[in-house]
Amino acid sequence: MIEARSKISSKGQVVIPFEIRSLLNIEEGDDAKFIMSDNGDLKLDIVKRNAILDLYGSLKPEKSDLRDFSEIREQSQKMKLDDYLRKGEE
Repeated sequence: MIEARSKISSKGQVVIPFEIRSLLNIEEGDDAKFIMSDNGDLKLDIVKRNAILDLYGSLKPEKSDLRDFSEIREQSQKMKLDDYLRKGEE
């Protein structure tokens, strides 16, 4: 068992001690989830950030590239068929 202490700031912030952060591989951007049971026990879960989901919405497609999904699917199917036919000719 590891025991570590940390002071609570005037803003209610708590620094997780280095030893604990190291053992749990806690990094900047991870979330701390506090769970309090009915009997008053407090549990802290660390929720690792999901880098892929963090990027959602950060890139905007160019307006000229906005196409209907059915158009994209048809183009993809045509490209696959063309590749298949080309391989058959070899």
